[in-house]
Amino acid sequence: MNTKQQFEFLKRRLVDLQQYVNREIELIIDDIKRLERKEEDHKTQMSDFKFPGVCDDSWRDLPEVMRPTDIKQILGIGQQQAYELINSNQFHYVRVGRTILIPKKTFINWLEGNNKG
Repeated sequence: MNTKQQFEFLKRRLVDLQQYVNREIELIIDDIKRLERKEEDHKTQMSDFKFPGVCDDSWRDLPEVMRPTDIKQILGIGQQQAYELINSNQFHYVRVGRTILIPKKTFINWLEGNNKG
């Protein structure tokens, strides 16, 4: 292969490489746009989400000291899951004998992500 042929070969390789890179960039941009739309949809869904049986202004209707059955009802989970959550120590609770008591303020702070509880 002479120098002119090598030069032409390299030019073709460069053009092919540019086309490949451009296609990859377009695919990445499409993926980013898709993820942005998905994230926006998720944010919209979460902003519309209300915990079962509880709306924004009804926190005041909850007892100041709650029990596992209250947690179960608020989160719409089973009894076993409620006790597992309580025993995970993600928020403060008090045990009086066999009775578990959860301060409403502590639970709401944990649920809303304001602090550990």
